[in-house]
Amino acid sequence: MKALSSRRQASIYMRIMIHMALLLMAQWTILSYGASAASTLAITLAKWESGDNLLDALGTGPALTTISIENAVTGSQLGSARSNRGGDNLLDALGTGPALTTISIENAVTGSQLGSARSNREGNWTFKQQLSTAPCSIRVKAGRESAIKAVSGSPSNCDGSQSQAATLSGIAVTGLATINESTSAQYTCTAVYSDNSSRNVTETAVWSENSSTTTISAGNLAAGSVSSDRTVTVSASFGGKTASYNVTIKNIVVAAKTLSGLTISGPSSMKQGTTAAFTATTSYSDGTSAAVTPVWSENSTYATINASGVLTAATVTTNQNVTVTANYTSGGVSAINTKNVTITAATVSNTSKSINSTSRNRATLPAGTVAEQPFVNQSGFKVFGVNDLGMHCGDLDHRVASIASCLLLMCSTP
Repeated sequence: MKALSSRRQASIYMRIMIHMALLLMAQWTILSYGASAASTLAITLAKWESGDNLLDALGTGPALTTISIENAVTGSQLGSARSNRGGDNLLDALGTGPALTTISIENAVTGSQLGSARSNREGNWTFKQQLSTAPCSIRVKAGRESAIKAVSGSPSNCDGSQSQAATLSGIAVTGLATINESTSAQYTCTAVYSDNSSRNVTETAVWSENSSTTTISAGNLAAGSVSSDRTVTVSASFGGKTASYNVTIKNIVVAAKTLSGLTISGPSSMKQGTTAAFTATTSYSDGTSAAVTPVWSENSTYATINASGVLTAATVTTNQNVTVTANYTSGGVSAINTKNVTITAATVSNTSKSINSTSRNRATLPAGTVAEQPFVNQSGFKVFGVNDLGMHCGDLDHRVASIASCLLLMCSTP
């Protein structure tokens, strides 16, 4: 066998301290927790990974001893390793993640930080840490990603929460028995031990459900829409125990809203020869309302209304009342309402006064100005103004008749 190049030896030396566990194992595990020291030196694993020019070696030997590693054929030095103490409380973890990324490792139950590891170019990472208390489970984080795994081989007093003699008796799942469709609910898995103590293991338990309309993760059940009520079985597994819980997914039937009323908006009076716009608004059983276009009609020969609700008033000599009607149908239900509108006739002002006359009478000359006279109303006719145009055909007291005579007879001035 040819000797390894110095570059390859350096690469192996840098990695040999990291890769003291099987990188191909897709799980975290305690390899030795409270194990006793080996009395003799032995090689447990020797593996070459050609893709990364990596030598993996694992073995046992005297405690707290430097282990020299060399090429058995050429005798060239490959590197060295340090054995731990016998009986050490040691957590070994390995896994995969984003390449060349710092992996944070913490206690999944208590949240305390245990340490960190660095993934290689293939995304593989390993972690080895001596701890005073065994964690029941660990959580690893890289950026926004996280994963939780129970620590195999951890004693019953992991995290210091159980007595040494306590053993897992069973687990129980609790939560809502009924949830509405398109909602979610949180469920809890509780581990019960032989000493009657209990512990929340929701995050470390393995969850499952048996429906195509639901999903569950870390105890959070998310329900989709269902056409009718459906029963889903939620299951959790922890420490070799399994518990199930039935949940009903309720189909929510939304009652269709029905038409309950109709109102008309618009003026209650309008002048003759003008137009006015009217609108309609419907109300429904669910408390909502909407602007609609109903069928419009009116009951008068003095007005017409079009399909858009515009009322046109004709010319009238006296005020006229018109009834505007709106009719609307929705979902087989009809609503009708009416509104009274008054069409007002034009009015004539009674404040007019007559035009000045040029003379009072012909008794005095020259003629003087006659004061403005009030408007004259007589049966059968109205006098809007009087002016004799300088003609003196009659006395002022009879100017209406006199001027009428003057105008008719075309009499001349004196």
